[in-house]
Amino acid sequence: MEQRLEGLAEQVKEQFGLRDYTLAREHIHRRVGPNRETQFIYSMEWFPSDSDQDDEDLNPEGTASIEVDVHTGQLQHVIFVGGVTHEESIVLDDEAKVRRWIETETGVNVAEQTEQASGEIRTYQYHSVIDGIRTTPAGTIEIRLDEAGRLVFFTIHGRFPQKEEADVESFALTTEKVKEIVMEQLQLLEFPVMEKECFVSAFALEEIYVTNDGRETLPFQLFWSEQRVERDEILTYSSPLRGTVETQEIDLSEEVSLEQLEKQEPHPDLEPLEPGTVDRVDKAIVRFLRMNHPEDSGKWRWKNVCRDQGYVVAELEEVEKTRTVFQRKLKLFLSKDGGEVLTHIDTGAFLEMFDAFEAADTAQYTKTEAYELLKDKLKLRPTYVLDRTTGRYCLCGLLDCDDAVLSHSGEIVPLADL
Repeated sequence: MEQRLEGLAEQVKEQFGLRDYTLAREHIHRRVGPNRETQFIYSMEWFPSDSDQDDEDLNPEGTASIEVDVHTGQLQHVIFVGGVTHEESIVLDDEAKVRRWIETETGVNVAEQTEQASGEIRTYQYHSVIDGIRTTPAGTIEIRLDEAGRLVFFTIHGRFPQKEEADVESFALTTEKVKEIVMEQLQLLEFPVMEKECFVSAFALEEIYVTNDGRETLPFQLFWSEQRVERDEILTYSSPLRGTVETQEIDLSEEVSLEQLEKQEPHPDLEPLEPGTVDRVDKAIVRFLRMNHPEDSGKWRWKNVCRDQGYVVAELEEVEKTRTVFQRKLKLFLSKDGGEVLTHIDTGAFLEMFDAFEAADTAQYTKTEAYELLKDKLKLRPTYVLDRTTGRYCLCGLLDCDDAVLSHSGEIVPLADL
């Protein structure tokens, strides 16, 4: 395996013209790949030979930080620190060259499997598509060039599925057809205004996916978990327990040893959450609440449980809903078998900063009136969503709106301004 890594380092050195660079640091990382496989990444940091390194924790300007897949040799990430490269670097001074280079390095058919998503000068961003329609979870590629057209940044993330992986059909949804769902998603919320230390109340749409037949909805997820079990269970208990759950240190690093690489140890997040594990999590959560929140029986809802870097992670939120955009949540990190809470994150301390904020003005507009003001601004974007149970992509519409209605005045404002 050491010979394999040496070969990859030589390959990178030749490809990027790093003859006047020194391989200063190297690491091996393990992550879950786009096809639910264990992916080992060889990370290299090449320093220019004439650079001065004053700080051991910082890379000098011009450092080439490059990551490759250990088994395929495929590039995963490239960055030249400070956007500074050298004369022999890869030159991609027009879009045709960019596309050819991407296809050679990644195997992605740019014309069929992506759409260009960036109009910035010397920056090229591509998003995964099926039949011209975006997919989620997303596959993304980004390239940045310097003024001479030399590569200073590259990254690839996620899957770029083939058309054969989808149940291709014509998009049939309209915002009028999903009005009931719109009304469910349109919420009266209170947004904090930091400069004025007050809240402002507005009707805003919580984005959601709607299946093409309009019968079902799927949650919008920024982060996908390989092993997530939904619970939606209110936790109750009859008596407290003495003491508190002591916090233990956890390690969420993806770095692994050469020995782990040689043994091909699978990523722990790919281990299924068996019913027995979930049962142990249930008991451990209740024990934690009885000790750390003895008066909170019936006040917490267990939303889901998943794995993260070998730990079992349970997410809870307060049952009592507030109008503020921030709901108090608990994130519990448990041992691999789910039987012990090791540490936790409570957003309550963060939310305390809003206790002194001035309350929002009384709402003068109803949800129905807000809908009438926003209905022409609603967006329903076709999206192929991966069904984790079947492994296939189904056509949905992403229901969204970039604007909100101030409930006290009826003024339409950009959601990003709130």
